[in-house]
Amino acid sequence: MKNIFITTSAATTFGIIDNGVMILAGDRIDIVLSNYFDTMTSAGIGNALSDMLGVLAGGLVLTTLQKFFKTEINPTTMQEFFAIGIGCMIPVLFWGVFQLIN
Repeated sequence: MKNIFITTSAATTFGIIDNGVMILAGDRIDIVLSNYFDTMTSAGIGNALSDMLGVLAGGLVLTTLQKFFKTEINPTTMQEFFAIGIGCMIPVLFWGVFQLIN
């Protein structure tokens, strides 16, 4: 169980940060960048920025857990595939609940 937690943590964190940034800041990114670029280019730049933040956060989580548990285990492609999918859906679900409450 510990190995699954360690190996999926980075990809789940990536998904949460990636979609979370786009959901929370996507409109603002578009407003700022649309002064200089068309909407699709602004969206692409915003997506690249959220991807970079997600990779940075996921890498930090994985490195921290590997040091804490003193292991060098790395995720498989399938573990990353499912963990990213789950991580990406977490902000979507929270945003949906937030919209229902307000």
